[in-house]
Amino acid sequence: MKTPRAALVLLPCLLLWAGQAGAVRLESTEGAEPGDPGAGDYLLGSMLSTSGNHVGEPGRGASLRPLWSVQWRNWRITTTRASALWRLGRDGIDPGVSTVLVDQSRFRLSASLQIDGGRRSGDDAYLAGLPEVQRTLRGRVTARYALSDHWSVALAASHDLRNRDRAGTLTPSIKYRHPTESGTLWEASLSAVAGNDEHLQTFYGITPAAAMAAGRAPYEPSGGLHQWRLGLDVSHPLSARWVVFGGVGLSSLVGDARRSPLVSRASTWGANLGVAYRCC
Repeated sequence: MKTPRAALVLLPCLLLWAGQAGAVRLESTEGAEPGDPGAGDYLLGSMLSTSGNHVGEPGRGASLRPLWSVQWRNWRITTTRASALWRLGRDGIDPGVSTVLVDQSRFRLSASLQIDGGRRSGDDAYLAGLPEVQRTLRGRVTARYALSDHWSVALAASHDLRNRDRAGTLTPSIKYRHPTESGTLWEASLSAVAGNDEHLQTFYGITPAAAMAAGRAPYEPSGGLHQWRLGLDVSHPLSARWVVFGGVGLSSLVGDARRSPLVSRASTWGANLGVAYRCC
């Protein structure tokens, strides 16, 4: 599974074009919903989360960290999970620096830039002696289509824009959303992740050179479908500004990724709980 090199040029060009085109109609009041962000709006909150890793030692960690989102004209800068709290889940914006390229009644096309933190190997027995995965900048384009008021589908494509590992992924997904009269929103989602050869090799493989240096057997997985994810999220507005939220998720590796000697858990779960303030 190869990702075209044209993606290296296409993604930043789309972002630049969107900044000039003004495709997002966030300053319009027509059809606006509670929580719909306008220019200059922001969101601040905190989230307690716990999760386990597929790759590396089979530990589980918990963390309390801030989440935030800022809207400036057609651009948004947001952390993971914060983007879903605008309009209680209807916005569909990816984390990182993002903008909407096309926004129609049922179809939305967005683009984003995200920093991938890479992976440290020095303190993990499963990864001892293997090279670390370097930090890089990833571009992502996501197309979403609302099948009905409750059902929507999406397809996201991402690529390493700094060309450090040439890793690319495709993520199809389907989501069901159920708003209640009290304002509570329930969302269930199912997604799959497919990666090219470089993505699987970077995160689940051991090159012959690395194997020789670490005294391990080489492992070279092939690209393709390697993970599925199931999630259930709930959010509830305490007022026009405050919202509480929580969620649980399950992910499982399949194929060559599941068989990797770097994998300690084929399946793992995570959960989060938090509160946020939306202004203005």
